[in-house]
Amino acid sequence: MGALTESLLTLARADAGELEMPLAAMDIARVVTEVVRSSTVIGESRRILVTADLRSPTVTTANEAGIRRLLLILVDNALKHTPAGGVVTVSALPVNGGVALEVRDNGVGIPHDALPHIFERFFSADASHGGPGAGLGLSIAQAIAAAHGSEIAVESAPGQGSRFSLLLKS
Repeated sequence: MGALTESLLTLARADAGELEMPLAAMDIARVVTEVVRSSTVIGESRRILVTADLRSPTVTTANEAGIRRLLLILVDNALKHTPAGGVVTVSALPVNGGVALEVRDNGVGIPHDALPHIFERFFSADASHGGPGAGLGLSIAQAIAAAHGSEIAVESAPGQGSRFSLLLKS
């Protein structure tokens, strides 16, 4: 209940333009490495490989706690929707003076008719999923991206996996 309340408060702050995301220089590679390391235990328990794709330089201006939370949300979703034997990869790549972040998997993918709705609060593309969560994670991730002047893009197809990406400008 506490996590749900905190998630709703985060979204309410974002709606009111009060989501505090003070920006500072940070090494995205370090955060990606930490997220991958912490997610590896869950991945291994489900026989899913969690990897990082890092290329220097990956120093940018961002809110470290916010980016960590965003990546954890995306990786958690990827792990939930990737079957045993699958792969989840988190990338941080330099692009045009910024850093492109990406989480991709070779999981079940998202149905085409669900794609326009995945960032809506309480939406679940798979009602039979029945796992923990209230359908707020992607809404929070999008709010964090917006606080960084970015937007999350998604590419997905059933049976082909998903790719979530955003660009952080320096």
